[in-house]
Amino acid sequence: MSGTFPPLAGNPVATGDPARVIHIVKDGLTGPVSVKGATYDGAMPAWGQTLSSSEIAAAITYVRSAWGNSAGGVTPAEVAATR
Repeated sequence: MSGTFPPLAGNPVATGDPARVIHIVKDGLTGPVSVKGATYDGAMPAWGQTLSSSEIAAAITYVRSAWGNSAGGVTPAEVAATR
């Protein structure tokens, strides 16, 4: 499924502004995105109505620190502030 799902390793969106990542996980994202010079056109479902703020924070913190990423974590309070 090449071109559908962007990589999370070294992804500047995943490791960049935590507010943007929170928004994507909470509200979803549809349409083309460019990551590291490649365009991907898939869909990320919205998880804001399914997962708690703590669960969203844990998932984002994992992505931001796995696969060689070294971005800081996200707190449940940061997620809750966007609800």
